[in-house]
Amino acid sequence: MESIQSIGSFLSEIQANGRMTFTLDEMDELLPIKRSSISRALTRLTQKRVIVPVKSGFYAILMPTEKKQGMPSPKRFIHQLMTCLDKPYYVSLLTAAAWHGAAHYAPMTFYVTTEYPAIKDIKKRGVHIHFVFTSRFPAQGIIQAKTDVGFVQVSSPALTMLDLIKYESSVGYLERPAEVIYELAELVEVGELEPLFPLFSTRALQRLGYILEKVVEETRLHPAVFSFLKNHNLKYIPLISNYDGEVVARDDKWKIEVNEEMQI
Repeated sequence: MESIQSIGSFLSEIQANGRMTFTLDEMDELLPIKRSSISRALTRLTQKRVIVPVKSGFYAILMPTEKKQGMPSPKRFIHQLMTCLDKPYYVSLLTAAAWHGAAHYAPMTFYVTTEYPAIKDIKKRGVHIHFVFTSRFPAQGIIQAKTDVGFVQVSSPALTMLDLIKYESSVGYLERPAEVIYELAELVEVGELEPLFPLFSTRALQRLGYILEKVVEETRLHPAVFSFLKNHNLKYIPLISNYDGEVVARDDKWKIEVNEEMQI
């Protein structure tokens, strides 16, 4: 009973400091209780839905409104989790697009981009955090967005737009991202987009340029993409990769084989 009271005081102190996450190692260091006793107490608190283990050794404290589902929104703990894992990150893809108001509904999956080595997705109590990985973590294009418990790092509209092309396999075929790109385009300035080009393959830029000009019919951004590509030796590529749709047209400017007609 004493251990539970001490742990209860620890949780109260955490919340009083505006936090809602903690680690087993942190608790083990601060409390004069055996680790085995702490683990048993945490198991009981998990069963009562006071806390939830998000990942091994990392816990989130549940608010009263979250106890029914038994899992908080990832935006309430993702920054602390990635700090605990010592990995750079940003909220990305369709989740970032929704954050910027460029999606008609919130995606069921919470997308996070980070560096290799890979870590497993988190699927728990109706929450799915999908990690995508890059070997060239961007130094630009990441912004801090406020939440009710601090902030999270989110890809800018420009970086989000490019990532939707690069990681199309994570969000489905390009038609859905094309609709989001249509909404993101008006939020992007050329000066925000150009510094990101070297981080992406010419294939991704070819597809982005084609979509901006031919599908979205945007006039400000695609000239900058074409200007960057004009000194590259481009080869014809399918508009949608890993898709055996019939080629219905070839675009000579962007060297795109259109294997699916897109409409916004």
